[in-house]
Amino acid sequence: MRIAIFNHLLGRNLVLAGILFLGCSIGVAESGLKALARVGEYPINQIDLEREIRGRLEFAKLAGKRFDSLDPKFLSVTLDRLIERRILLLYGRETSVIKEDKVERVVSDFIEKMGGESKAEVKLKSAGVDWESWKANFKDDVRLMMVADVFSQKFGNPKKEEVQAFLKENPKLVYDPERLRVSVIVIDATNSLASDEKLSGFVKALKDDPDSFPEKAKKFSDGASAKTGGDVGFIAKGAYDRSIEEVLYKLKVGEVSDAIPFQGKNYIFKVEDHKGGKLNEEERFKVAAEALGVQKSREELRKMVAILRERMKVEKYQ
Repeated sequence: MRIAIFNHLLGRNLVLAGILFLGCSIGVAESGLKALARVGEYPINQIDLEREIRGRLEFAKLAGKRFDSLDPKFLSVTLDRLIERRILLLYGRETSVIKEDKVERVVSDFIEKMGGESKAEVKLKSAGVDWESWKANFKDDVRLMMVADVFSQKFGNPKKEEVQAFLKENPKLVYDPERLRVSVIVIDATNSLASDEKLSGFVKALKDDPDSFPEKAKKFSDGASAKTGGDVGFIAKGAYDRSIEEVLYKLKVGEVSDAIPFQGKNYIFKVEDHKGGKLNEEERFKVAAEALGVQKSREELRKMVAILRERMKVEKYQ
């Protein structure tokens, strides 16, 4: 639930990757260190703004553009987000809810799941991602989730009558999206199984013995999930390209797909579980309780930001 609160507060998806190479000559001297805003005694500079933009996947469409050519309205909104983030980070440190050892552990574990630091860096850089900006932003995301966690714990167990009233007033908000738990084996062009004949035989063997999928994924997959036997957890619709999802959602639990070519690689999926789409009364109540908790936490967090903004004497310059 804390992720939902955090996402809504920042008005964006919590995507743990980033993109954007700014093809401009912004130096660390004057222009880069000029304060754009101030939260208490802490300035937010042009360098901070650049890091935020370079470290976010959602800004991929801006890759290669000069900083001074970006839409002023977009820059202003991004600066507002940085101000809000800085306020909450300072609050988290003041209240000691941010634990730096845990931050480092979460980031390290995530990078390990990506195949280790060297592989993760290569993957992100190949997509145009600034590696150092990505890591810095990711660490701040983890810190902010710790702050949001305080509020989710406070409002995580609403009263029964409150949930029932929420259900009655917001029936369309209470749903369980359809999602699949999948495992995947990725075969790239350099893989020993890349030829049509070998790949066809490999897929047939998997279909004949689906239980061998984890072992084969560890041995042959070129994907980051190879270490977990190909398991990538639950995915909601929209997580993959439509051409892939059209295949996945036709599979039954336990079935293995044909090899699906996509962007120079072949993907073989196994559906491990299928959830969502419909809710019984007990499930509806549970989902409603969580949604109500998120709503209450979000409102409280907004109030807190407003109070902190006043106390910390936030300034935003032209």
